Amino acid sequence: MKKILVLMVAALFLSAAPAWALTVNAGATDVGGYDKLKFTATQGSPELPSAGDADELAWVRDVLNDQTITLAAKYTQMNWLLTNEPGVYAIDLQTNPEYFLVKIGGGAGSTGYTHFLYENLESLNWGVVALAELGLSTTNITALSHVDEFNGTQVPEPISMLLLGFGLVGLAGVKRFRK
Repeated sequence: MKKILVLMVAALFLSAAPAWALTVNAGATDVGGYDKLKFTATQGSPELPSAGDADELAWVRDVLNDQTITLAAKYTQMNWLLTNEPGVYAIDLQTNPEYFLVKIGGGAGSTGYTHFLYENLESLNWGVVALAELGLSTTNITALSHVDEFNGTQVPEPISMLLLGFGLVGLAGVKRFRK
């Protein structure tokens, strides 16, 4: 019984939110951590001839090698929020996408790329981007043209899964205790 209690306490500590999580709104909203930059491209290149929806979707399908990916949302009106880490911005995503694309308008940043495809990892309803990766500084965030979201997914809440796990461990413990 003591082992089960120790395991449950350890699981509780492991499931706690990390202290290094990025936040917006003066620490009131946790946006998770950085999302992973997967691929980059330059508009006008052979793999991405234009910034049209069809060409961007074809490029994303090609680089991810998945023809089932769909465009879930696209928007040009964006509300990028500065996180508690300088130069790192977060955007509230609409569809909890697996991937999102950030397009720089008005020419490429210092990296030479115009399209940045991210895998949405930490908090699916937030996209978290370091502007330096895009070749931008905090003074020219308006150079961001649009954001595309691909394959909106519904993910179960971690706390619900944790509670289910504790319940199953408790049932196993009770059954073992009665034997």
